Amino acid sequence: MSRTSERPYINLVLDFDGTLTRKDTMDVLAGAGYARQRKARRDPPPRPWNEVVDAYISDFKAHTDAYLPHLPATGDSTTYEQEKAWLNSLRPIEIASIERAIKAGVFDQLSAADMAVAADKALDSGQVQLRNGWTELFSLVEQHNAKFSVTDVPNPLVQVVSVNWSACFHAPEVEDRFKSLWSSHIAVYANELPSIARDDVQMGQAVQSRAERQHLQGIRTSGDKVSMFMSIRDNMQYGMNTTSIYVGDSSTDLECLLAADAGICIRDEPMGSGQKDLAATCERLGIEVVHVGDKHISSTFTTMGQRHGLLWARDFSEINEWLRRVCETT
Repeated sequence: MSRTSERPYINLVLDFDGTLTRKDTMDVLAGAGYARQRKARRDPPPRPWNEVVDAYISDFKAHTDAYLPHLPATGDSTTYEQEKAWLNSLRPIEIASIERAIKAGVFDQLSAADMAVAADKALDSGQVQLRNGWTELFSLVEQHNAKFSVTDVPNPLVQVVSVNWSACFHAPEVEDRFKSLWSSHIAVYANELPSIARDDVQMGQAVQSRAERQHLQGIRTSGDKVSMFMSIRDNMQYGMNTTSIYVGDSSTDLECLLAADAGICIRDEPMGSGQKDLAATCERLGIEVVHVGDKHISSTFTTMGQRHGLLWARDFSEINEWLRRVCETT
């Protein structure tokens, strides 16, 4: 078999909040909802956002206090299966939170156009910042995958999987500003708010894959994310030698990170709360996490899938250096 035919096609899948972006974007999403209600002069105004957040924290604490004592004596999960069960037990808490915000009227009549305006303003003001090196990473993947014949290359080339409340929020924020650098579109799999999901354009699209059906059902937990990731990965095979790379930053990414051929954790200095939780979970479960620049890690895709640990990087620039090294030796 020739060197070109042995070269794996790269399937790049990213988390959104805290991974592609530097910080969580939920406040921006909520701000779009409140801006719509002010414009509509809603009377009475929707429930304050801090009350929605406080209610979520209260639900989370109550669930934690009831759940964790049933785990081993340490009070923490000690096996991967126990950790998965814990992460996915949070689904009712997540669903209750979005339902609470919707019932409060925060997102009434919110449209895709409203979301686009909010995303653009957040980018222009710096409230939302994309992590360093993302354009170079996408270009590097494009250059690598361009070595395949046109008929071999699946579409799209980059996938975003998120538990964010609105897939619509991602599109104007990432895709439109990316078109000048990327010849294809970014597929976004996340949840959608009812007011946007009812839009004729959104609902008029044909549902063609299991991944798209899962998208309509909602992505709320780590298990939902990995189900989506596995669907994407399976759909990308096309009989080719394919390597999946998943990049995430929190515990909801744990299952995807471990399911990928190369799972990469984003870690800031100092680490954010979600990053700390993921790091602590990996340490507790005995999952080795090494820096992408470590000279002892695999330098080829062929052995990357055999590793039992994860990688970590400060930003996409460090991932670029690692990926470039891997591509050159594959």
